[in-house]
Amino acid sequence: MDPSLHFNSDESFLSEYYLNPANSSWIRNLGAHLACLFVSLGFLALFLAKDDPAWVTIAYVIVAVQMFRMIRAMGRWQPAARGMVAKYEAKIAELTAALEKYEKADSSPPP
Repeated sequence: MDPSLHFNSDESFLSEYYLNPANSSWIRNLGAHLACLFVSLGFLALFLAKDDPAWVTIAYVIVAVQMFRMIRAMGRWQPAARGMVAKYEAKIAELTAALEKYEKADSSPPP
């Protein structure tokens, strides 16, 4: 991570989170979602077996809570991700301009 980018706390957290494969592994995220799915399917099976609408209500609540958590997390982290991309794009533009200047001058590389 380039310290000249000056990430805020949320951006720094995201950067560190995604740099550590143990945290951001797609398998880890898939496991959490599949656990909710299988538990919900279990309650759906209980509904079909016992014909009690309480079981399908529980399954629906589990899925709804999971969706709510995902939407809330997306709303929380989207601005930080957008800020990181904007900072990286600015840094890339700065480095590209320096490279073009170096290529035109045909001298030593910029600092």
